[in-house]
Amino acid sequence: MPELKKKAIGAVSIEERLFRQYQQNRSKEILDQLLYHFLHDEVYSLYILNILKNREDAEDVKSEIAMKLFKIIPTARVQHFRAWLFSIVKNDCLDFLKKKKILNFIFSVENLPDVVDFSENERLVNRELLLEKLIEEIPNLKDEQRTVIEMHYFQNKKYDEIARCMEIPKSKVKSFIQNGRLNLRKRLVALV
Repeated sequence: MPELKKKAIGAVSIEERLFRQYQQNRSKEILDQLLYHFLHDEVYSLYILNILKNREDAEDVKSEIAMKLFKIIPTARVQHFRAWLFSIVKNDCLDFLKKKKILNFIFSVENLPDVVDFSENERLVNRELLLEKLIEEIPNLKDEQRTVIEMHYFQNKKYDEIARCMEIPKSKVKSFIQNGRLNLRKRLVALV
């Protein structure tokens, strides 16, 4: 049985080494190497894929993270770069899933005809705009509708959990969500 190589205690990862080199001389070539390593490292790819469960989404998110890193690394003051990088990757993946859940709500088959009648290309272009508009409109809902929609879609709470938290029947939770969706649909149609 071959002996497994163990990482020496105190050994520095490639990312850490490149980041420290970049901090010392601010070389664009080193920054490019760091980003190249991030984009081609299977550990990050598998980590992202494990969170998102979709290869195309994982590739898109990884590219977006690389662009974000290109902007923030020059001013980053980080002690443990690899841990910081994993934190960014995890948070960006969770943000993506949150946005995707909201978009799925907007563009679900049952809701789409009532929201907007876009061609496929227009729909892809306008998703981000509609997401922004939706988020802007949520605070304009009645208090109960807003609270229940935020708890369900942003905090991932189930109907039973919301009912317990708000001390209302589950049927009221369903009603607030349904009416909140209808009101959001009306507001989105008026905006488009």
